[in-house]
Amino acid sequence: KVPAEGITLGVSAFFFNVVDTADLQFSWSANNNTLQGQEGSANTVAIRTENAKPKDTVLVSANALNSTNPSEFANNTLIFEVQ
Repeated sequence: KVPAEGITLGVSAFFFNVVDTADLQFSWSANNNTLQGQEGSANTVAIRTENAKPKDTVLVSANALNSTNPSEFANNTLIFEVQ
């Protein structure tokens, strides 16, 4: 469950063949709308739900891509319910 004011989420990219995490590109979406990662930390994102009603659901997707080796990627999708 997500509090009514929102939540900040982060991802940790394990098992990527990179020396510098700057080689990883992260992308986010919520309910199929593209989100920007937080400035200076693209692996975190703030999900704001002030306009949502209790029991609304939020579908959040996170993707990570190794920019030096595009065959290395990962993604995950979570469903949250607003409190």
